[in-house]
Amino acid sequence: MLSPDAGYAGLAWTCSGFGGATCPASGSGVVNSAVSIPSGGRVEFSITGTLVSEPSTVDAEVSVPSQNIDPNLSNNVASVVLEINLFADGFEDVVRQAVSLKSSALGGWEGLTLDIAPLADAATTQRIATVLDGTLGQSTLMLQVRHAATGLQARLLTRVDASALWQIGTWQDLGKASLLSIDWQSAKLGQQDALLIATLGAQ
Repeated sequence: MLSPDAGYAGLAWTCSGFGGATCPASGSGVVNSAVSIPSGGRVEFSITGTLVSEPSTVDAEVSVPSQNIDPNLSNNVASVVLEINLFADGFEDVVRQAVSLKSSALGGWEGLTLDIAPLADAATTQRIATVLDGTLGQSTLMLQVRHAATGLQARLLTRVDASALWQIGTWQDLGKASLLSIDWQSAKLGQQDALLIATLGAQ
């Protein structure tokens, strides 16, 4: 079952099966459908709709028939929180830096330091402002900022390459800090350098 909360309107969905898996072709509203997935198969649901309030949550849950045995029940439930971002308040002119990240030595770290004041200004024009795009080989890193009840916050989003899922970091309070640091480690992934880990710090 895929069940978005009340923050969505006009939901419609489609489903595709791969590797011998089958599922209903399409529907609307909450997804509550029986699927058949053989070993090595998968199904993919695509949902479209309008996000009318934020933040909103989509919960996903799967279960197997009673005659089947699920060896791992811990991976049957997941949630994702979505926020209005792109063009949320129109087409504001937000400064967005593009940087090339340097590869780190084996076991070492590389980093950069940013002045927080311009980031705070960017965050006043959008609910969430993406203020930095970093690239290392095929890996990508984004820095986002926002104003919250506790003050300015920042988070990192990273992915190993264009085919990978984004790894979304948690929002971190920056307090009264004047500088923001981003540090990372990298390693070879085939012939390309790739991000292993990236962290945020404030000072």
